[in-house]
Amino acid sequence: MATYLLDFDGVFFRYGTMEPLEGDIEYVADLKSNGHRVIFLTARRRGENDPPHLTVEKTEQALARLGIEYDDIIEGVTSPRVLVNDEGALAIEHPRNTPLRRITLESLRQRARSERIERIHRALAAVSWVAWKYAYSSDADDYVQTIVIAKSLADCGGFDHADLVARYRQPTDYNFHGEEPPPSGIHPNYKGQMSKLLESDAPLYEATDGIADGAAMRVTAIAACFWSYHCDKDHGK
Repeated sequence: MATYLLDFDGVFFRYGTMEPLEGDIEYVADLKSNGHRVIFLTARRRGENDPPHLTVEKTEQALARLGIEYDDIIEGVTSPRVLVNDEGALAIEHPRNTPLRRITLESLRQRARSERIERIHRALAAVSWVAWKYAYSSDADDYVQTIVIAKSLADCGGFDHADLVARYRQPTDYNFHGEEPPPSGIHPNYKGQMSKLLESDAPLYEATDGIADGAAMRVTAIAACFWSYHCDKDHGK
């Protein structure tokens, strides 16, 4: 069960009226039927209100006529409204006078997760950019592969052997200092495990010998995915 905090003007009612937006009555009824709490936040006030035809008392009468079931009204709430919560906080800036029917708890969770993944990717991209030694594209392999791993983990929701191998072989879509590194950032003259992977057509290629010194950097992508996964798990998402 969640608590939904809904604004009146521009969200439930068309701004400055007692006219509910299309589908909003059904939206609130669906929330209540699923056991959620509905609390209206509003700048409207009891008694003296500007404008006088939008007092909380008259708003309550309008809700009663519409058959709206709700839990509470918190009046006189100024904007902007800042939610400070220890966990489980999901918020959206809803376009004025648009229906609520597309906003669900699951859609908010997916949006929050997508935004978190994007922030992680940007952070890892920044690490890759800063760490790339001497702006030399032939030495970009460890850094390109860090981003490849991060993207694979984020898109697949965890380790996917075939996906990661396929991404290693794809042309890069990065442009560092005017140069586009080759697949996996591997210079054609380089001979090592990644070169063997690129030369192989095995969808589940596995290294059989050799060592590499870029593992410490690539672990940052794995750590970021691990952190994001446990954030979702701890918050029940």
